[in-house]
Amino acid sequence: MIAGLVLCVTAAALAQRREFFGYGRTPEIHNVPYDGQFTFVRIKYETAPGGYWAGGRPSWVHGFPIAEQNLMRIMSDLSYLNPRFNDVNVLTLDDPELFKYPVVYIIEVGWWTLTDREAAALRAYIQKGGFVIVDDFKTIGWRGNDTGGWEPFAANMNRVLPGVQFFPMEMSHPIFHAFFEITPARSTTSRRPTTAASRSSGACTRTTIRPSGS
Repeated sequence: MIAGLVLCVTAAALAQRREFFGYGRTPEIHNVPYDGQFTFVRIKYETAPGGYWAGGRPSWVHGFPIAEQNLMRIMSDLSYLNPRFNDVNVLTLDDPELFKYPVVYIIEVGWWTLTDREAAALRAYIQKGGFVIVDDFKTIGWRGNDTGGWEPFAANMNRVLPGVQFFPMEMSHPIFHAFFEITPARSTTSRRPTTAASRSSGACTRTTIRPSGS
């Protein structure tokens, strides 16, 4: 069974000018009912200590909803997807509604916490063919913050897909030539981008990793 998992570690993401601190504030969420039209879904999670933006905004809201709206406009220009432009749904991983949507998005997973129920739900979602976009890793020590990093994500994914291992992918892999011809990613930092995949029993995930800037 093949499932998708895409990770984008950006060098300069939107709204990264503010520091992490505090607890609390979340945006208003206005989900629209499922009607078959493509609707982008962002994953909400309990944020670990250290993962709060200025004003108490939890890490999972980074870029919401402008990032999704911009991406959907791009997809409309490049494809026949016909997505919703302005409506973005926000769900938790253990929400049964999740399985109605083929693509979900989760950000700042260095501060992503995961319950056993959420881990089981995400495992089922991936094994059923769900596609997960994972975006934006901050390295430990970024702007003086000694939390976050790759390790919390890797630990959570091992709970989702026990035994999962990440390994490099060569540009000769068919996935890079299936529709568009994908050339090697370029980094705006001194660190080289990495393209990797992960294997576990019953699922294969593919990963594009771009190092975070300072």
